Formats: sequence, structure tokens, C-alpha cells
Amino acid sequence: MPRVKVSDIEMYYECVGEGVPVVLVTGYGADLFAWALQAPELSQSYRVYMIDNRGVGSTDKPDGPYTIKMMANDLAGLFKAADIEKAHLVGHSMGGMISQQFALDHPELLRSLTLASTTCRVPRGADLMLLLWTDILEKLGNEAFVNNVIAWCFTFDYVEKQYDALMMMRQMMLNHLDDQPLLPGPFRSQCAAATSFDLADRIGNIKVPTMVLVGKEDILTPPKFSEEIANRIPGAFLNIIEGGHAYNQEVPSAFNDALLKFFEKHEKA
Repeated sequence: MPRVKVSDIEMYYECVGEGVPVVLVTGYGADLFAWALQAPELSQSYRVYMIDNRGVGSTDKPDGPYTIKMMANDLAGLFKAADIEKAHLVGHSMGGMISQQFALDHPELLRSLTLASTTCRVPRGADLMLLLWTDILEKLGNEAFVNNVIAWCFTFDYVEKQYDALMMMRQMMLNHLDDQPLLPGPFRSQCAAATSFDLADRIGNIKVPTMVLVGKEDILTPPKFSEEIANRIPGAFLNIIEGGHAYNQEVPSAFNDALLKFFEKHEKA
């Protein structure tokens, strides 16, 4: 799959399907593996682009510092290199921060914007928790790191009722980290970018049709963060569905259905 020169790095992306472009942007420490339950369904109707942000996956991992603005510029470079003229953009968690910045900088490239489980400003003290994720990865290893991710991103109800499936998913995550290691240095750089993010006073200038999507039981980016975004972006649609921060994996059908319905409403944008 292709790697393209953007900004000061080479960015890796994968593309499946045909039709109107949909671009999926992952969150803190995640690579395009996170969209495994979205790409097959979305690509039946759309041309789906999944990217690895700087610092993760098969994209270059330069030393920091990183900023959200920098990663939005990387995304703009990908649009240009891949000849994406106008797309539905979906950003999850930190990917939603990147997508907010992108929507402010390049509204002409977007048909719609979906901000999934994200925030327009990161509260003070969040760096203490997020840096702990890096410490766990660096000092305790991949198994402890994946266990921590599961604890924060999946609901207790899902863990209890779908334990066997979750353990299979856990092993897949561990296997993926063996094949595609998450490096502590770039991980910390992504953390610094996310925790310094604040567009609260600017997102009212976003004019792209916007859906703000969040899991009702998300404890990492609680629904009140999404409510604030929806209140600040004119005409934004707030959609609260079941699940936690990783609801795209907990309830993929509901997540995918929300996207497809929203895309269809704004197909001619």
C-alpha cells in the first residue's frame, strides 16, 4: 500500500472501495488497524481512506514536538497526494481534534465532518493520565498497555457480556503491536499535541455539515465534551449511541449505520 510525502514525513495509508471518498482519522496512539470493523461495510458504498498519523503505524516517526495543527497539515498533504477533491471526514478521539483543525483550514475539501468521541479543548490534568499510558507501555510492556486501553475504552457491560470476543480482540491487538510497535517517544509527542489542544473559541467558525458522535458510557471523552462541541458549531447534530470510547468496536453496526445515514444526507455537499 502507498506511502506519500507530506510535510516533512512519508505517510502511510490504505484505500478500499469505490465512490465518494471517506477519510478516517484515528486517535492517540492508534493506527489504521482501529478501523477494521468499519472499512468492510463503508467500502461497499464509498472509497475509504485510512491513514496512520505521524508517529504511529507505517508512517514516519520523527522526534517531537508534534502539534494538532501539524497533523492537520499532514492530512491536507494526503488529500493532495491522493487527489481527494472532496470527502466525508471522520475523526475519532485525537483524530477528532485533527479533523476540527482541518475543517477550519480546508472547508472546501469536505462534504461532511464527523467528530467522534472527542473534545474541542483538553482539560488541565489530562496530561497526567495520558502520559501514564506511555509510562505503562514503556515500563510494563504491551500486555499491561493493552489491558489499560481496554479498561478505559470498553464498557463494563461489554467486557462482561462479550468477554470471549474481547479476549480475541485483545490478542489481535497484542499481535498487531508485535508487528507494528508503538514507540514511546512518538507516543509522548502525540500526547503533547493532544493535551495542548484548544479550539473552543474557534470551532464556531466551522461551516461544514457536522455530526458529533459519542458513546453514552464513554469515560475517556465523556458526552459532555461532545455536547460542548455541538453547542459551539452552528447546526451540528449531536448523536449519542450506546457504548464507551471504543464504541466503533463495541457496537460497530450502530456506529457504521450512524455514519452511513449522515453521509447520505450530505452526499451532494
